[in-house]
Amino acid sequence: GGMADPPKYVYHLLPGNEDSLIRECLDRRPWWRPAAVRASGHPERHHLWWGANGQKHDFARFPPEGVSPSMCNRLRNNREACVKTRLAVNLRRYAATLGREKAGNLPWAPTTFVLHAGRHTHELDLFRKHVSENFSSSRGPWIVKPGASNRGRGIALFRTAAAVEKHLAKQKPDSPPFVAQAYLASPLLVNRRKFDVRVFVLVAPDGGAWIYLDGYVRTCTTLYTLEDLNDVSAHLTNDAVQKRLDGYGKHEDCNKLSFAEFQRALDADADAEEESRADKTKERRRARIDFLNDVWPEIERITACALGATLGRGAGFGKGDDKTALRRRNLAIPGATFELFGLDFMLARDGSPALIEINTSPALFRHGAVLRRTLPLMMEEVCRLTLDRVFPPPTGHDRVESTSGEVTRDREKEEKARFRELDVVVDLAVESSGSAVRASRSSASPEKIKKKPVPRAATRANTRVVSFGKGVGSDPAA
Repeated sequence: GGMADPPKYVYHLLPGNEDSLIRECLDRRPWWRPAAVRASGHPERHHLWWGANGQKHDFARFPPEGVSPSMCNRLRNNREACVKTRLAVNLRRYAATLGREKAGNLPWAPTTFVLHAGRHTHELDLFRKHVSENFSSSRGPWIVKPGASNRGRGIALFRTAAAVEKHLAKQKPDSPPFVAQAYLASPLLVNRRKFDVRVFVLVAPDGGAWIYLDGYVRTCTTLYTLEDLNDVSAHLTNDAVQKRLDGYGKHEDCNKLSFAEFQRALDADADAEEESRADKTKERRRARIDFLNDVWPEIERITACALGATLGRGAGFGKGDDKTALRRRNLAIPGATFELFGLDFMLARDGSPALIEINTSPALFRHGAVLRRTLPLMMEEVCRLTLDRVFPPPTGHDRVESTSGEVTRDREKEEKARFRELDVVVDLAVESSGSAVRASRSSASPEKIKKKPVPRAATRANTRVVSFGKGVGSDPAA
């Protein structure tokens, strides 16, 4: 025992996207050390691969020979959720299993079509049919996004469906598919500007999903208007778009609000609106929006449904026994996986949330006071729910130094926990091709895991907070 033991585990952390946030967590764990890079440029064998900036992980060589346990921060099938075209197709398939036959009829997902440049496809027919049947939505606006881009790249808005088709006809015929999404034309605004809600969700190595209670709101600098659709700065909250504007940070520190600041801004807007109407008592007041009590539970419920629909057979599938069995199977897969996702929600004027996208490698830059405060705490909790459960600290190291430098006990850690477990377990054994990963390489005839149909919608997300004091040996369902 004792602190002098050499580090037991080796990590390989790829650079980018504020990787220092992760390194700080690993530095607080003296039983970990960085991988030495060999003369060939390749790192030595390592237990943990962590690509913070969306780097591709080579699953063909994972887990590496002779390294156990082994872990990486990517799910094998994450594209089913994170590629916009796959998300759209999976949500539609899920809606069909709920008996909502009409495309895009999940109340929390915008109507979306997967369209190809210069090609007549079945989806194009569906798009045209939808437009002819829904006069109001044919007037638009529509938002068109490349299927696999991020940071607001290549996104355009169009007033009509005809303009969407014209835009696609101008793209290279071999470009990857696009999504055309009915644009939420009357969103809730904060201070007359558009915003979205960024929510962090962690899928742990047992397939359990955890939502972080301290997400944040990203605002636009420019006042919201549908007059000029060419100016995306009034419509896209991405830092990559907003940072270039002169007014960036003028309204909010780095255009970010904590949920508490966001609620205060909504209240101030409602006060101002009521005051301006004081003389016209006839007008019905808009109900006030209570983000944490009314909107957040919906966000949790939608998140559980969306993960079940995209990343496996999760949402509410079967009974507790099935979930326990699925967790066990997930933990038996050689090579543990986990991933932190960033989900984007928009709110309609009545506060009802719509899921816009699920992002792999969400931005972790400490831009502004809100993120400087929450991100280090979040990343420490991510490590407790992933690393510390798969790589138990050696004896004598039962405690991790806290972010402020002093040693914390498990009890205190539990009380500060801000990740809450959702009522969904995803299937980590499915590769993006749809084939099941074999549960064990050594067995002579590994049974293929049969694909179960996508389950019914999850009931309201379960709000149990699970203690962090457990090692990987304890029953994952406990």
